[in-house]
Formats: sequence, C-alpha cells, structure tokens
Amino acid sequence: MQETFSSRMLLIVILLILAGIATYFIANSNRPAQNGDGTTVPTPAASPDEQVFCTLDAKQCPDGSYVGRVPPNCEFAPCPDFDATDDPDAMMEGSGEVQVDPIQLQVSY
Repeated sequence: MQETFSSRMLLIVILLILAGIATYFIANSNRPAQNGDGTTVPTPAASPDEQVFCTLDAKQCPDGSYVGRVPPNCEFAPCPDFDATDDPDAMMEGSGEVQVDPIQLQVSY
C-alpha cells in the first residue's frame, strides 16, 4: 500500500514537471528572437500576398502631431516636415518681436 502511494506521488511529480517545461516552451515560442546583447533580431518582411497587422501605438512628432506604424515592417511613418518658425515658442525666443503677416498682428514685449 505504501509502495503504491509513493509510486503514484512520484508519477504525479514527474508529470507536473513535464507540464511546467512544456508550458515554458509554448509561452516563449511567440517571443521575437534576440541577439546575445539583448537586441531584437528583425523579422523578415511579409510576402506581398500576406496580410500584415501592426500594433496601434503612436509616436509624437516635434510639431505635436502623431504618426502610427505602417506595414509591411510596422515602423513608424515619418513625421511631417517641421519648421521652427511654425512653433510659437521657438518664434518668441530671440528677437523680442513677432509679426504675423496674414492678419497684420504685431506683438511686442
């Protein structure tokens, strides 16, 4: 009786260990490959007939607008051209006087 109980317990422990090992490998099979230094190995681009889905995160550009990721490599779209004269804070630095032509507004400080 004691020997049968020990054999059953040993079998249960072995099965639990095997289940844990299998779970570990299944959970890590979807992770991107990494180099030895921890950087992610780039995945190859999808074939033309394969549909690609990118994550919906966004990056803020210097002009305050946002861009998302675009297929096929899911990299961020380029930010629109940013001209420092479009930034009111950048325009205020320096001369002390701002002139806006379209509405003939002049601000002095």
